[in-house]
Amino acid sequence: MGSPPAVANPSASGAWRFSLVSLLMATTVISLWLGLLRVSPEIGALVGVLAATACLRTAAITRRMQEQGKLVRTTDKVRLFFASLGMLVALPVAGAAMFYGWLWFIPVVFRQFGFYELAMVFGFLGVISTMLILYGALERMSD
Repeated sequence: MGSPPAVANPSASGAWRFSLVSLLMATTVISLWLGLLRVSPEIGALVGVLAATACLRTAAITRRMQEQGKLVRTTDKVRLFFASLGMLVALPVAGAAMFYGWLWFIPVVFRQFGFYELAMVFGFLGVISTMLILYGALERMSD
């Protein structure tokens, strides 16, 4: 009769695989989000943007870890998701705090010497450098 046909390894093809538990969890989370969107559209939109961005970052990091041959457990995915969510919340909050701190402190110091424009430039540079430092620190924490 001949030899049986060769069966391809589905994980070697790079196809996206998921379990029934993941599908049901995603359906539940989306249902909760749609309910929140109906009750409070502003908060629902904010939560949706934050959660979608954190999910995409978690999926990218998980895929990279799997390509490196590391075993990724569900607890690792949850930890990565909340680390991503924390980064998405902490960076704008810290950035806004630093922005207002620099823009209130530096002009007071430089206004005495008549360098108000220079104070604004230093304020923006301080905010940008602080955001980059925080992003680097949080990125190292999530790896």
